Amino acid sequence: MAVTEFVPLAGSRHVALPESRPAGPVDESQISSITVRTRPAVGTAVLEKQIADMYAQPISQRSYLSRDELGQMQGASAEDLDAVEQYAQQHNLVVSHRRATTSGTSY
Repeated sequence: MAVTEFVPLAGSRHVALPESRPAGPVDESQISSITVRTRPAVGTAVLEKQIADMYAQPISQRSYLSRDELGQMQGASAEDLDAVEQYAQQHNLVVSHRRATTSGTSY
């Protein structure tokens, strides 16, 4: 299904700050990048319930989500990422990454 018209998202319109002014003309030869935040594949209510259930248990009996399990729940659905990529292609844009990888210590 092709998107053929602009549909504004509720809450996405930003008003310029008082006393702000244009920065000048845009250099159309420069490449700009944006980050598109997609909705989680599973609603946040599911994760909130799992967290509440976990905290209701004694520490010794808790089981924790693996990184993969958390990624499946909170990561974007393939359908949403496909829709973003399709939109980008229709508007002569390039998707450079379809997912983010995080890393760090456990504390």
